Amino acid sequence: WNEDEQRYWMLITSRYNNQAAIGLYTSTDLASWTAQPPLYAETSPLNLEVPEYFEFADTPFVVYSDQRNESPVVKYLIKQNNQWVKPNFDALDGRYFYAARSAGPESERLLFGWVPHTDGRNDGAAPSWGGDLLVHQLHKHPSGELAVKMPEKLINQLDSSMPLSLSWTQGNAQLQNNTATLTANSALTLAASEQPNRIQFNLASTSADAVSGIQFRLPVSGQADKLAYLKLDPTSSTAKFYFAGDEQNTANPSVTIPFNMQSGVHVDLWLNPQSGVGAIYLNHYRALSFRLYDLAQYQIGLFSENRDVTASGFTRFND
Repeated sequence: WNEDEQRYWMLITSRYNNQAAIGLYTSTDLASWTAQPPLYAETSPLNLEVPEYFEFADTPFVVYSDQRNESPVVKYLIKQNNQWVKPNFDALDGRYFYAARSAGPESERLLFGWVPHTDGRNDGAAPSWGGDLLVHQLHKHPSGELAVKMPEKLINQLDSSMPLSLSWTQGNAQLQNNTATLTANSALTLAASEQPNRIQFNLASTSADAVSGIQFRLPVSGQADKLAYLKLDPTSSTAKFYFAGDEQNTANPSVTIPFNMQSGVHVDLWLNPQSGVGAIYLNHYRALSFRLYDLAQYQIGLFSENRDVTASGFTRFND
């Protein structure tokens, strides 16, 4: 029911004038439906799937999934001046969160999507169809944009503090009194965990171009460590997940997000080793979901690439 229009709305995935379109049908009685001009259309060889309309604080939004191969991600539209427009940062997550639908009141509206399996269910292989459920919480950002964050109920569930003893360091990296300090080209990790857990901290640097993030490390006897990264790169305004030696793979999940390392980035990291999925939430604004089947065996920590960084308020929790 669209309160402003005083009619029922039904959004459908469609094509219109050879464009990908979000079609609109309206009804006053749920029995008879009338086709309206498309709510939104754009040039694309594929479709804009599972569209959904809702309002936050009287601001109308439409969430949909962009099906095209180079960017199969969940995006949104916002209504401005009676027109449906794409915001500058329209992707809510990367390509490892798809076909999302939402439910719940404005105070706790949850966005349900799936993290795809990979070919052969092997880490680093190409994503395929089907996967595991992952849930974000939607909210209206102070900027007026639609945003996602770690669900509050998940935070409340994972509220038991875990020890922060270091398992491994590289370069000059220290963790004392819930503050991690790393000089350039340094890293540290905590112990692996088989249970769902979360980590939170504020990441900052005196250098605006500081590249850093989360490091996953799996020691292998007699061989090189297996490494994966969640890299935060302010020079390209992106967050990206990749395995060592495979950073340029276009199938790697990434999301565009503006952030300032000098003012700091709030990080919430959710890890579910039981299903081999996780998500990083940045500034309660955007998420990046990822697949790591052997997550239960990986140590978790931080890395710095080109500058010194500090992670304050560094804490880890489980159930």
